[in-house]
Order: sequence, then structure tokens, then C-alpha cells
Amino acid sequence: MQVDYIVLHHSASADNTTIEEIRQWHLNKGFSDIGYHKVIYQNGEVKQGRNDSLKGAHAFGANAFTLGICSIGNFDINKMKDTQYKSLLQVCATLLKRYGLNKDRLIGHRDVAKMFNVPEGASACPGKFFPMEQLKKDLD
Repeated sequence: MQVDYIVLHHSASADNTTIEEIRQWHLNKGFSDIGYHKVIYQNGEVKQGRNDSLKGAHAFGANAFTLGICSIGNFDINKMKDTQYKSLLQVCATLLKRYGLNKDRLIGHRDVAKMFNVPEGASACPGKFFPMEQLKKDLD
């Protein structure tokens, strides 16, 4: 699969949500598996979701050319924990390097609808407290 962007999400759920719960939510929606490629727990643990070589199911209208990373938590309400942030930074740096992308290719789920003219996919994800600016700064 060609990867042109990495789309960042939050689970918009309880802090202790697991990858197994998200997988079940997505299976219940009719997905073939969890829609995200990576899931990052608040303790910093990184879980592999859908295989990186497979088309995701996380960003309507852009799944064919994006990888999805979901950080557990609701960043409309809370700020990200340092342990989780450090793992997110490391995962993003690794994926950007692997796919030859610059940090401008990291986008929030909320950016997908506008960037790719997909109004049905409009979202506030990954939340108003998601540290996107800090993440891009730290990737310099």
C-alpha cells in the first residue's frame, strides 16, 4: 500500500480502553478488522492493529493512502500523558522515515474531510487538546 499521509486519532473513550474493545466496535460496524494500524495506550504501550500493508478503515475518503494511529483517551476533555506522547512521537518518527514523508504529512482526522473534499467524514478528532503543534515541533 502506498502511504501518503499518517492520520492521527483519539479513541474518544475511557482512558483504559483496549485495542480488543476498539476491534470489537469496528467489527460490529461491519469492518473486517480494527480500522487503525497502531493503537497507543496511555502507559506508552504501542499495539499493532491492522497490518500496515493493508488499507485502513479510519478516515473515510482517505483510507487507501493513509495509515491510522489512534491514541487512547478523549483529547477534547484531557491532555495526553507524557508516556503516551513519547510513544506517539517515536511511532510517528519511525513511520515518517519508513515511508519517506515529511512531518507535514501528519494530519488529524479532522483535517481529512477538508483536505480531500469528503464532507461525510467530518470530525473533531483527535480533539482540541491533542498536541499536534508540539508533535510537529518535536519532529524537527
